[in-house]
Amino acid sequence: MKKLQIFLVVIFTFNFNQITSQQVRISGGTVDISRFNKKLLKDLAQEQSLYINQLIEDKRELNKRINDLESLLKISQNNLDLSNNELKKYTDLYSDEVDKVAQLRTENNKISILENEILILKDSVLTVNSLLNTYQSQINQSSNTSSNISSSYDSFLNDLYLGITEIENQTLDLKPAGIIAVNHIRYFNNDDDYNNYNIRLGHNITQFFDISEIDYQVEKRINKELFNTLDIQNWKSFIESNMLSSSRAGDIFPTFSFLKGKLLTIKSENHEKDFLFSVKEHDYGRDNDYYNSVYNNTKFSGQKPIYFSLTDEDEKEHLFGTIVINNEVYLMLSNKDLINLGLSFKTSSELSRNTILKRVDYNNYSYNYTYEDDYDDPLCYIQDGQRPMACRDKRYYLYNDSNTLYIKTKKTLFRESSIVDPIFILFKLEIQ
Repeated sequence: MKKLQIFLVVIFTFNFNQITSQQVRISGGTVDISRFNKKLLKDLAQEQSLYINQLIEDKRELNKRINDLESLLKISQNNLDLSNNELKKYTDLYSDEVDKVAQLRTENNKISILENEILILKDSVLTVNSLLNTYQSQINQSSNTSSNISSSYDSFLNDLYLGITEIENQTLDLKPAGIIAVNHIRYFNNDDDYNNYNIRLGHNITQFFDISEIDYQVEKRINKELFNTLDIQNWKSFIESNMLSSSRAGDIFPTFSFLKGKLLTIKSENHEKDFLFSVKEHDYGRDNDYYNSVYNNTKFSGQKPIYFSLTDEDEKEHLFGTIVINNEVYLMLSNKDLINLGLSFKTSSELSRNTILKRVDYNNYSYNYTYEDDYDDPLCYIQDGQRPMACRDKRYYLYNDSNTLYIKTKKTLFRESSIVDPIFILFKLEIQ
């Protein structure tokens, strides 16, 4: 150890900057050692030894940090390589998705073509059905037995029209089977009086649509109070649920209950109305002498003029006609006929929501809110920043005064889909 200290002292007594032999360079500068005794030289050697050890330790730490940085650099390089691989993968995937989108567009174009072909096929089916009805009619005409006729017409109205059955004590459901509506095409009297205003406008043509050619929705009559706060906040959802599709609207239409063929009770939802009933076969067109000369020169289709006669408690008679189309007999009811029967039904040429939300104040003054209004309009802000809630001193009701029937024709190759307001709704009577 002593030798090492002497060696260190010797080292510090020499420097490369050509300082005098009496001076030595240490960590804090240079020191004159000419006056140092042994003890001082020994202390100086120990101090410098510690300094050198610290330098060695610092170098070791520096090397360690360099190694750590090299490791981090290597990890970063690996992560960069992985990211590049992922980027390439996503780039390839994007390219594949672009190809798939192009393929889907091609398939969508095929779907459009197929839809047109489906429309053509549907029209072909209608044509075939029409031909089948024609052939069936020819078969019926060639048959002379009532049993054959009865098997050809299996509905109640058909058998009633042909005299095969009678109305006695039956209960029958009124089922929508088609409509008679105004066609967009008009006809013109192309004669010498063409300048006449009415003739220039032309005349409407009516058209029959089977139930398979139309869709319909029913907006129900309702008068219901909402109590639950959540229900009031979501009042529009209740208005939406009050619109029924044809598959859910079957129980909206009434039942006819006959007693001994002379008394008819019409039941619809919570409503009942009684009538005296009879079936009339009468040519009402010949009752007016003023029109006889014109009427007698008119050639009609040959169908029997059969009517349902209903007399209410005020002794007012209501007549509802039957009509034969494609060898099927239907009961014709207009919008006004439905109301006269007490059914609270109306038809509409525009698809809109008639159900409203009524907010009633403590003094029974009410405000009406439609489906088009904002959700929050009938509500109150109880606390700032919170969702508006039902007003504490108000009552809320869903209200619609009548059942509204929305009828829409189905789109085919030859026509667009359209909301129609029919002249007559055609019904079948089905035995329960």
